[in-house]
Amino acid sequence: MSPSEFTPHFLLCRIRRTSIITGENRSLPFFQVSLKKATADQAVVPVLLDLTQTAAETALQKVGLDLGVIELKDQTDPAKIGKVIDQKPAQGTKVDSDSSVDVTIGQAPETSP
Repeated sequence: MSPSEFTPHFLLCRIRRTSIITGENRSLPFFQVSLKKATADQAVVPVLLDLTQTAAETALQKVGLDLGVIELKDQTDPAKIGKVIDQKPAQGTKVDSDSSVDVTIGQAPETSP
């Protein structure tokens, strides 16, 4: 939601002023104060599973999010090597824009000689 989409709320105020010399009470004219609710823009976390790291980063940037911590995890399934196998927060979660999404990427297990 952009700042121009906020519904403004108005508060009318009147200040009473008492003279310290004469003790006279006098009301000053009304003045108006505009109040707006401050909220951050939000984005929905996209599906990153089965994407490469580069594709996941591109998908996140399109919705205003950043790639966070990248964890590597051994995978025996060759189709999962080099691909996102887990993400936090999960797809479909609403988060503040400029938040980070952590991913786990499959890697080939080390082979013993």
